[in-house]
Amino acid sequence: MSPPKEVDVIERGTVTLPCYGLNNRQLASDKFNVQWKKDGKVVLNLTEGTTHHDQEIGYRANIFLDEIRKGDFSMVIKNIEMTDEGNYDYFTEKNQGKILNSVKVHVIKGNYAYD
Repeated sequence: MSPPKEVDVIERGTVTLPCYGLNNRQLASDKFNVQWKKDGKVVLNLTEGTTHHDQEIGYRANIFLDEIRKGDFSMVIKNIEMTDEGNYDYFTEKNQGKILNSVKVHVIKGNYAYD
C-alpha cells in the first residue's frame, strides 16, 4: 500500500476521501461489503446493500452503490466537525485484515462571522 493520502477541509465543509480500485461490475447491489474506519473504529459499513453508520458521524457520511460499480469506493463526509479529524482506512469483506486505502483528514477551524 502507498503512504496515506492527506486532505485538508474547513470545518462545516464537505470532503471526499478518495479510494479507487477494481470491482466486478456484474455483482448485484446487495453483494457489496465494504467498510471505512476512523482511527480503528467503524464509521461506515455497507453490508449486503444496506449502509450502517457510526453514531458519531451518522448520516453525514456516505458512499454510493452506482459509483462502487465503477470502482469508486470513496466516502463523502458532509458538515465536517473538528472531531472528524483523524486517519480513515478502507476495507472490503474479502480483505478485512488488509487496509486497501488510507486517508488522513485535517480539519481547519472555520472563521464564521455568526459564531
